[in-house]
Formats: sequence, C-alpha cells, structure tokens
Amino acid sequence: MNPNIYLILLDSLRPDTLLGKKKSCITPNLDLLINQGTIFSNAFSTADHTGVSWLAILRGLFPTSTSKISPYKINSNINTFVEIFKKNDYQTFCFFPDISFFETLSKKFNDSIIYKYTNRELYSKHKKKYLDELIHVINSQKQNTPWFNCIHLMDLKYPYIIPDEFSTKNFGKNRQDRMLSYLDKVLGDLFQSIDIENSIVILSSDHGDYLPVTDHDLDEIPTIQNFMRKGKKIFPRLEPAGVKMFEIMKKTTGSIRKKNLEKKLSELELRSFNDRNQDVLFDEVIHVPLIFVGKDIPKIKTSSLVRHIDILPTALSLIGLPYNESDFDGRNLVSIMKGGQTNELIAYIESGPANENLEGKVIGLRSLRYKYFRSRSNPNNMIHLYDLAEDPSELHNIADVNIEIVENMETKLQNFLKNDNDEKVDEITNEERKKIEDELKKLGYI
Repeated sequence: MNPNIYLILLDSLRPDTLLGKKKSCITPNLDLLINQGTIFSNAFSTADHTGVSWLAILRGLFPTSTSKISPYKINSNINTFVEIFKKNDYQTFCFFPDISFFETLSKKFNDSIIYKYTNRELYSKHKKKYLDELIHVINSQKQNTPWFNCIHLMDLKYPYIIPDEFSTKNFGKNRQDRMLSYLDKVLGDLFQSIDIENSIVILSSDHGDYLPVTDHDLDEIPTIQNFMRKGKKIFPRLEPAGVKMFEIMKKTTGSIRKKNLEKKLSELELRSFNDRNQDVLFDEVIHVPLIFVGKDIPKIKTSSLVRHIDILPTALSLIGLPYNESDFDGRNLVSIMKGGQTNELIAYIESGPANENLEGKVIGLRSLRYKYFRSRSNPNNMIHLYDLAEDPSELHNIADVNIEIVENMETKLQNFLKNDNDEKVDEITNEERKKIEDELKKLGYI
C-alpha cells in the first residue's frame, strides 16, 4: 500500500527561526523529525500571502497571467493535485482555519475539519479541543487505504497568544520563537500519531514574516487593546467609534516610534517592522523551511534553490504515482534528494493582494544569484535588483547601475508571464555558488 502523505504548513514560519544557527526556540519534537529527512535550506514560497501560496502548492502552478486565480474568488472546481491523489485511490483530508479561502478549498477533500480561528479568543480557548480532534481523525484513518492530509496551523501568526509558562526568553528571543517552543509541544503529540517510517511528512510554511527586533510592533498599544477587548463586552454599541479612534492612535503611535527608532536602529533592523503584501519582496517573507521526512527519504541537507510548486510533484514521484509533468510548473526534486545534480531552478514571486479588490503590488524572480522585482502594472516602476552573492541581506538596490541584468531578468519574467516556465537561470560557477552559500551560513539561513 502507498504511504500516507502529511503536508503540514505552519503559518508565517521562517527557516532561520527553525533551522538557523542563531535559533533560540526550544523544539525537541521538531528537531527529532527534521533530523530524519531531507532539508531544503533554500526553499521559496510563491508569494508573501497564504492563499496565493496554497493555490500554488496544490495546483503545481505559478500564479502567472494564464493560470491566475485569486484566493479571494476561487471555486471548488479548480484542478489541483487533490484530484490526482483521489484518482489513485487516496482518501483526502484537510485541517484548515475558518477563513473563506480555506473553507472553499476544503470542499475538494473527502473529509475536513474547519476550526474556528477568526475569533482569536475562542481559538485560544478551544485550541486543544481542535488539535485533539485532528489527532483523533489521523488515528482513525483506515489502515487499508492511503491518505493525503493537508494541515494548516495558524499559531505562529500575529497576534501571538502564548501560554504564560512559555512567555519568557528561555523559550526564545522573540514572540514567534516562544510561540514555536509552545507549538512544538503540541506537534509532538501529532507526530506520535503518525507512522513516520511508513508515511511521508512534508513540513513547510505558507510564507515568512517580518519579526520586529523589539518585542512589539510599532503601532502596538497593549494596554488600550486589552481595555477595548473588555470594553466591547460591556458597551458593544460604542465599539465602532472606539475602533476608529484606536486606528488613529495606532497610526500616530507608529509614526512617533518609527521616528525615534530611526536614530538607533540599522536599516535591516528597521525593515523588521515592515508589513507583508506591500511593494517589496525581501527574503524575510518568501524564504520558507521545507523538509521531507519518512519512507525512503534520505537524510541530507541541500542548498539547491527549490519552490513551493515542486512539493507535490516530488511527493507523487516518491510514491510512484503517475502525473503529466507538462501540465505543471513544479519539478520533481527526487534527484536532488538523492544527491544528484539538476539545472538551477528559478522562482517566480509576487506580493499578495491586501484585500479582495486588489492585486499584489509587485512581481519578480528569485534565482540563486539575483533577486529582481518591480511593479506588477508597470515594468518601469519600483524596480529592485539585488546581487545575493555580494549582498545577501538585500540592502543595496543595484538596478540603476546594472541595466543589462535588469533587462535579462525582465525577459525571463516575461517568459513566466507567458507561461513558458521552463526558463532556467544563467549557470553560475562553483566559486560563486560557494560564496553565496558561505554568506547564507553566516546569516544562519543554511
């Protein structure tokens, strides 16, 4: 019988949080799992947006012009890898939050649990119950039928609701680290319910995030926020006016704090206060962990550049299920997992839509050597180019003095937009590759 597949995404998790040399969270259960499999240290999401990323993974396609489907306007009839698993006698199950995108997507699966997340207080109160339900489902899945399971956990997404016993620096230098220390305890129970030696577990995240160097966001006002949470229960009619006033206060507070911090912090530290779905695409929000563990998975760590869209073609290849490779942008990574060589891949990237009436502001490409992005609507606006070998922190935009490289990257981008996605990056020398890897190691990325 084919192995069960578990695709687990931890919302907003960055690879340096989980895998970096400067990691400060305490994650014995995750560490035990990760050390049994293949670690892709240079994996990239398609976007800094949950819905865009999940669609790219499940469809094996970049969200380029001929295949673009908005996560705000999807329907359950879109083609995904879920159908391929079903055609090959897999049962399918998902554990998703009660967000409209996930609710629509869940209809593609044979079975689902939609847990209540939009009300954060209720989610915090009932989280253990939801996770117990998840573990119960996994334990009760029929042993004579293989299962494809998709699991999305929201705990690492702001605002963090961290139990008191984990709210100390012993469990991490920032809030996400402490939250992951807590989540690791929960994941330990989940991993125990999985027969890992006869399954394939794929661990990743939908996107990364900016993590402020202070323990709060610029516009965060905890005292007033707590007061408003209590006040709306007593004076519900006053809530709309209170929210409007609070938004004004947040904006003013954020501006004042930013001005004060500009005198003390570096450019990179100030960038940690950025929001996603804006007009930049730094690696903080698209560099993701990607780990394959389980049946016939080798223990190896590779710095080859890979993408979200490669996840499920690789899973199908690992278990020997047929699919038409020409129908997908994603590539099979099994040769890399076995230590072989492959043509260097390139990642199409875009910023996510801030709401259902908008498109993401920028699009671009991420190769091992260069990062290029620009305005979605106008190729001549908001042009960014970074040489990742010389500048892995992306502090120096060199677009103005490297017109030829910009033109070359724009040509490649146009090929992606035409859905000609077999475009490969220019070959880089072993010396250049080693230089990039050495810089990434210094930053704790690999």
